[in-house]
Amino acid sequence: LDHLQHLKLLNREELEKSLSFSFGKCCFLSTYHSATLSNQSKDEATKEWLKALDSFPDAQIIMTYPGADVEWKTIVDHIESYAAARPKRVLLTKSLGHLKYLSAMNIADLVVGNSSSGLIEAPSFKIPTVNIGDRQKGRLKASSVIDCEENADSIRRAIQKALTKDFKAHLTNTINPYGDGNTTTQTHQ
Repeated sequence: LDHLQHLKLLNREELEKSLSFSFGKCCFLSTYHSATLSNQSKDEATKEWLKALDSFPDAQIIMTYPGADVEWKTIVDHIESYAAARPKRVLLTKSLGHLKYLSAMNIADLVVGNSSSGLIEAPSFKIPTVNIGDRQKGRLKASSVIDCEENADSIRRAIQKALTKDFKAHLTNTINPYGDGNTTTQTHQ
């Protein structure tokens, strides 16, 4: 979070040009990792996440690869097929790098998936996070985080809630439980 205080983020035009991808009227930033504690198969959980994303055909999606956890290849196979079938709507990338990822988060309408960045960085940008499943269970969560189950209906409902005017209106009051990014300037006694 300290980097957010000093990093000059790319604006929308710069980022779209850099990625050769249009954010459109609505854009989701999405990463889905293998959840080792889940009872659901990675194959089924991934299909449910992608099915939910298809419920929002007007949303552009910037999707990053999962970490190399257990059964990550199953997720990769699905997202590669998903992105290939939707080349104008989905940008799939192994990594955006720090600057582009945070710049995308700053521009996106919401973060959806089960990455820790939805809990740690996203609240600082005052954007909603749809947190899927139990991968982040037990972690502190800001009021901008909406938890949902690993099924398409639950994910879809959470995204719908995150995009409402009422939910977005309360985001200005979001306090990041992980701090304000000034830990390196604080002194400890």
